[in-house]
Amino acid sequence: MLTLYFGGSEIPGWRKLLAEQDVTDVGLSFVGLSRRTKFARPWLISDKYPDGQRVFLDSGAYTVNSKPDSYSREDIETLSDRYQAFVLANLDRVEMVSELDARAMGPDWIERQRSDFYGDLGEKFLPIWDAAAGLPELERLADSYGRVGVPQTSISGRDIAGVLNRIARRGVRLHGIAMTKPDLMESIAWDSVASTSWLSPAQYGDSQIWTGHTLKRYPKAYKAQGRKRHRAHLDREGFDTDLFEGDDSTEVLKVAVWSWRQLVGHLNSRKKTLTMSPEPVTDVNGETTPAVVGMDTPEARTKTTTAVARDESERELLPGLSLRQVSRSELGENGEQISRTDNLPSIAGTSLRQCNSCYIASHCKAFRPDAGCAYEVPITLRTREQIDAADDAIRAIRFQRIAFMHMVEQMEGGYADPNLTKELDGWDRSIAKHRESESETLSISVKASSRAQAQSGMIARLFGKDASESARALAAPVQSDHVFADAGIVEAEVIGD
Repeated sequence: MLTLYFGGSEIPGWRKLLAEQDVTDVGLSFVGLSRRTKFARPWLISDKYPDGQRVFLDSGAYTVNSKPDSYSREDIETLSDRYQAFVLANLDRVEMVSELDARAMGPDWIERQRSDFYGDLGEKFLPIWDAAAGLPELERLADSYGRVGVPQTSISGRDIAGVLNRIARRGVRLHGIAMTKPDLMESIAWDSVASTSWLSPAQYGDSQIWTGHTLKRYPKAYKAQGRKRHRAHLDREGFDTDLFEGDDSTEVLKVAVWSWRQLVGHLNSRKKTLTMSPEPVTDVNGETTPAVVGMDTPEARTKTTTAVARDESERELLPGLSLRQVSRSELGENGEQISRTDNLPSIAGTSLRQCNSCYIASHCKAFRPDAGCAYEVPITLRTREQIDAADDAIRAIRFQRIAFMHMVEQMEGGYADPNLTKELDGWDRSIAKHRESESETLSISVKASSRAQAQSGMIARLFGKDASESARALAAPVQSDHVFADAGIVEAEVIGD
């Protein structure tokens, strides 16, 4: 079962709200707590939290790593000593403890802290993987501790979902740090995640609403629209929609807490088909806040070298492409017919995707570790019929999406969904363009001017000599008598002297 720890409980008002909403799993940041207390007397979790609440103690090293210029080495040493003392005073009351992985101190310092202090915490210790250390370090931490924390910033720049799921299948417990993306929460087999995203409505004025099948997020500019759209749904769930639409901070956060809990319940109930070893693992959840990655070492210039030339026998076609050879006949320089062969590029039918790094690895029925993708699209678009068939398939897919979005709109009370409106507008443009391309109308306009006596010459230049002669010819032969009569010429006989 996935566990979501609601972060931000170091602030008394938010801690009280979470307790009133019967939230059983919360996160506490030591660095965040240090901003509001001097620790003049012991600060005990048992005095501040209800007995039934499980607490994840987060060192808050994210803040230290994101602002490296704000903390000297002495500051970090002092912070580390205070944190370790805090951990020992509250160890019996916490579910999990993350290390203070201050990257500015270097990997050797972090490793010493693990061996000297954190290693004695047993299963409660959560080591944090730094993406800069590479995947071998992730594997080492997983094998050494059986649990490892993975920041979302380590995932966004590279698709390592397959690697993480492979590690989880070995029974390693993965903890998602600062996860905010439901798709990552679903695609990776997390054991637990920590999140402060539920506080976003109070901090940034947005709205987060569970619709019954998905978590909708409405930015501040669209929150009024979103809140009205889901009024009936929230009414049924027992919320005060007048307070919610009136931007009451408490009611807005209540809806956010409820929405995230519903999301976690939904993910846990789906029972994803990912087969784990030694036992199956249920779905996943995670969450993240945007982060600034701190630099451990100053920027340094690197020398560039000239690339070593490869032997031509080592060269090969770029993966994913294929070539089709076509021969044609043409006139050579001497006027003789010669044969010429051209290479025409195309896309290979097989895919370069690999199961270990595939986005849907966690729930693909054809998943096999270290294997290539089982699916291919052996289609080429060369003829008009093939292109038309592909267009028809794409329009069918688009119509299915529109029909599904319309059903969702109706189930959520019928309030106009701007996303559906956008899809409908795009569909109208696509259909109009398609109809225009199929139109058989033909229009030719020719404009020319010339002096009267040169008209026949222009016709000859445009359409040929025969057309010019035809233009000068009469429609039918005319008798000369008729021509004389029309011209007023009187026939007479000439009499000589």
